[in-house]
Amino acid sequence: MKVIEPISVDEAVLTDSNITEDDHGEWNAGTTYSAQQRVILAAEHKVYESIQAGNVGKDPAQEPDWWLEIGATNKWRAFDLVLGDKASRAGSITYELVPLSFCTGLAFFGLKAGSVRVEVYDDSAPAEKIYDMTVDLVDTTDVVDWQTFFFGGVEYDSEALLVGIPGFTGFQIDISIEVDAGNAEVGQIVLGQVHTLGETTGGTSIGIEDFSGKERDQFGNARIVERAFIDETEFHFAMATDDARRVK
Repeated sequence: MKVIEPISVDEAVLTDSNITEDDHGEWNAGTTYSAQQRVILAAEHKVYESIQAGNVGKDPAQEPDWWLEIGATNKWRAFDLVLGDKASRAGSITYELVPLSFCTGLAFFGLKAGSVRVEVYDDSAPAEKIYDMTVDLVDTTDVVDWQTFFFGGVEYDSEALLVGIPGFTGFQIDISIEVDAGNAEVGQIVLGQVHTLGETTGGTSIGIEDFSGKERDQFGNARIVERAFIDETEFHFAMATDDARRVK
């Protein structure tokens, strides 16, 4: 069993991307905003929605009675610790990261793509590529004939994990998320140092926590409101006794 100790991603780490931060217009103190009109604060990488008409001169970061924080801008959704909000762009998503600490693993969640490529360049001048790995997300397990090939047998993995990356401090990590058609999407990218805790054993289980609602009226008719869900896993693992302090 391995875990990634995550690195916080800010402007110093995220040095480039093909996603522009233009989800909405930048908030302007002299503009009057109507209800439900959205703006961004690029300095905070967040989107806000006006909750009152005649909204003028109210700083979104300081006036919760006037503004509702919607979440991160599209560019930064992959690093906002919220799996449900996905970064999205037609064709491909690219990120250039320069970690400020040791990085040996990358995990991707909420993917909608055909492949993920990770390249690592050292800090020499000129930089030299020292790592290049592409993960194919196409799953053809259920393809057994031509019919299943054309009608539903091909699926795509929504997660990817790479360990053993030579991501030393100051090295450049380039990420490319590609899709054949439509928008490439990623819910979260986690990078950091990989730690081995022990050996996973029997008893490990998976499940979900569902936030959908189900109500019945006086006649017994069900009304279902579909909402998001989260994956849950309960891990059981064995570790060396003399390694307990490090694992804890």
